[in-house]
Amino acid sequence: EETKAPALKEKTMMSTEEVLKKLSINDKNFSAPSFTDGAKNAYKMIVTAYAEGDLKQVKSFLSKDVLSGFSAAIQSRKKSGQELFNKIVDFNEVSINGAILLEKTVEITVSFETKIISYATDKTGQTIEGNQDSPQNINDIWVFEKSIKGRDTNWLLISTGADD
Repeated sequence: EETKAPALKEKTMMSTEEVLKKLSINDKNFSAPSFTDGAKNAYKMIVTAYAEGDLKQVKSFLSKDVLSGFSAAIQSRKKSGQELFNKIVDFNEVSINGAILLEKTVEITVSFETKIISYATDKTGQTIEGNQDSPQNINDIWVFEKSIKGRDTNWLLISTGADD
């Protein structure tokens, strides 16, 4: 006897665990650990691409809003002759902070605690921000979204922010 997976359209308040469980039932490729690994890889690629000032290879992972925000920051940096360097040394912790099921999408909030060597230089190559030699601890909160209706299986980064 075949049991059908519960539909993903209830808009009731569910706990993060319930949303994640529902996702894994409805999507055989989804699990919290594999999502976290994917988020880590996306974080590395996006942070690196942002620092390099070239978002081409990560464009498909970014919502329109995030893409335009990142692009504007890159343009401003280039205009003033500044360069940004980001090298992720280590991930201290990556964890799912929340998951929300909306009508057509699911959103997962991820907390990244990383050690990053991050610094900016001006036109003359002088360090104007950060430190070239010692890694800083950075805490970021990123929100990823995916459609639960369409064929698009990609998670999009829809929001970034510091965890203060």
